[in-house]
Amino acid sequence: MNNSSRNFAWNQIRSSSAFEVIKAWTSNDIFELTTRLLAVYLNLLLVYMFAKHRAARTPFNVYAVSLCLANLSSLTLN
Repeated sequence: MNNSSRNFAWNQIRSSSAFEVIKAWTSNDIFELTTRLLAVYLNLLLVYMFAKHRAARTPFNVYAVSLCLANLSSLTLN
């Protein structure tokens, strides 16, 4: 393989999508990440507290935990 064919192959690789410039983080991206991480943490904390304390198993809390689980699945799938 001579140099010209190597350069041609390298130019094709370099122009592919693998070498795209990574977008810089904006304040909106940081806010969204922080919000999602906080939501996951708080939902997991509520589910843990529900599972840990038997006295917390009231009908309303069962409803609240089911909403937390739905929210967790939504957060992880998006």
